Amino acid sequence: AVLVGVECLVAVISLLVIGFGDPGIVKRTPATINPIPKEVAERLRAGEGLDGLQNFVDESRGVYCVKCCVWRPRNAVHCTTCRRCCRDHDHHCGFYGRCIAKKNLTYFFAVGPAGWAAIVTCIVFAALALAPPI
Repeated sequence: AVLVGVECLVAVISLLVIGFGDPGIVKRTPATINPIPKEVAERLRAGEGLDGLQNFVDESRGVYCVKCCVWRPRNAVHCTTCRRCCRDHDHHCGFYGRCIAKKNLTYFFAVGPAGWAAIVTCIVFAALALAPPI
């Protein structure tokens, strides 16, 4: 029973971190939105959209994402599903509806095996409990 409890606990904690934890989203702060690149500022002042603009690369600041309007590190990627930039992005998981990145990748890989281990352990214990005595 303890084994099943531990396996379930690992699976539940992993699900909670994946579902509610921060995978590494680049947040909008004064440090990440400034300075606004000149071409972006001009288009915004003119009331134009940013469609067609390429991201701006700066050696010291990183990459300015024209979709999120933030400076992001080079190891960050814009997730087209979430419409946010995420550091150390691995993929967007359609099953969980979340970005999977460095901060939650371990939990992503733990939830499946922990859940299956709990199911197998329950089946084994149930089979042993229902088996006729020898």
